[in-house]
Amino acid sequence: MVFLKIMMYKKISCVFALQFFVFCLTITAQKPVPQPGNGPFVFFDDDYNKYDWQTFYKLEAANKPIDLLNPNIELLNAAIFYACNEVRQSKNIKSFIFGRDLRDAAQRHSRQMCDSGFFGHNNRKDTSNYSPRQRVKNAGGRYFIVSENLARIIPFNLNNAKDYSPMKGENLTGSAEFKYFEKSGKDELTPCSYIEFAKKIVKYWLNQKAFQENLLSTHLSHLACGIALTRYPFARKNLPFIYVVGDLGGYKLD
Repeated sequence: MVFLKIMMYKKISCVFALQFFVFCLTITAQKPVPQPGNGPFVFFDDDYNKYDWQTFYKLEAANKPIDLLNPNIELLNAAIFYACNEVRQSKNIKSFIFGRDLRDAAQRHSRQMCDSGFFGHNNRKDTSNYSPRQRVKNAGGRYFIVSENLARIIPFNLNNAKDYSPMKGENLTGSAEFKYFEKSGKDELTPCSYIEFAKKIVKYWLNQKAFQENLLSTHLSHLACGIALTRYPFARKNLPFIYVVGDLGGYKLD
């Protein structure tokens, strides 16, 4: 009798342990894993299927100023994507579809441009990723048409890039650092919100004939963006830039 009670107790203990293990797995699976450098809000690739530009614009995180020391890269990539689709819809053109392969290619190129100090479609620093088509192909993309839009824009609410006053000081660690003020020297410049910056990029592209044609092309169906910010944005007298790449694909082959 005692033996049976012991066996029953062990059985119940095993069942409870198994249920607790399954519960822990469920909680872990449901909890989003924050990505380093992206702040508290994480925008996943699957989220492109959950939003259109109207609903994305309502996100609280997308309306906050960009933290230039810790930018939410995925959120900014998404903001530019949706700002492009806003324009497409206003012209009665079918919205772009997000392409993970295009994003990976765009992100690589923006980072290499920023780090290597060049700006252009052809990457002479990395011949295996020389052209937009090569970069997209290396990222796993197969499109009949590949195009690319580029931009290098300051992330501040400033109409004239030269209309500011820098002030040199030091941060809490004692390192030299600049703050940027309006020309009067009274008000510190405010970084754009994610949506404001995205709209600046799209406005710039619409004013460049080749980029405008890409943006409004009915033959290009897929888009994704990649951005890179100077690693030490406040270390120089000149305002920092954000490098932006928009890779586009048409007639997907798989």
